[in-house]
Amino acid sequence: MAASVGDQVNRTMLVNVLGLDGIIALTSGRRQTCALTTSGAAWCWGSNAEGQLGTGTDTDSSVPVPVVGIPSAVALAAGGFHTCALVNGGVWCWGEGSSGQLGDGLNQASKLPVHVVGLDDAVAIATGDRHSCALRKDGHVVCWGAGKLGQIGDGAEVDRSVPTEVQF
Repeated sequence: MAASVGDQVNRTMLVNVLGLDGIIALTSGRRQTCALTTSGAAWCWGSNAEGQLGTGTDTDSSVPVPVVGIPSAVALAAGGFHTCALVNGGVWCWGEGSSGQLGDGLNQASKLPVHVVGLDDAVAIATGDRHSCALRKDGHVVCWGAGKLGQIGDGAEVDRSVPTEVQF
């Protein structure tokens, strides 16, 4: 049986994450991990230098902490230093936002979840290092964030701070 710990020591054996029950999904970014519970609550732990734990602070946590304002998520996706949740068709993101990866029209970090502009019909989400995407109910895909390498899929090589339709 694995031990339960809440410290920052590297391990060579399995350990249980403290305080988590009823987990149905996990996602990991560069330095954060998040879990989704059966009730739709989001919990994150790890580095929080960019606010990627969604607690309203920049305090790191070696044990899971609840994401503020995300009570009924159906999916989570963690990017490099940002995290997103799918809630009732809307997408909420938090953490680093300098490339527009939070989708709120700004290019700045947020320590609390912010609503992605104009997106209320999403059925799935995904994140990359500094960009995010959603599949809409109608089958269209939109992406936002870092796009200098073509990640947004709109034919341009620029960052986008709001959802932009992928061109097929």
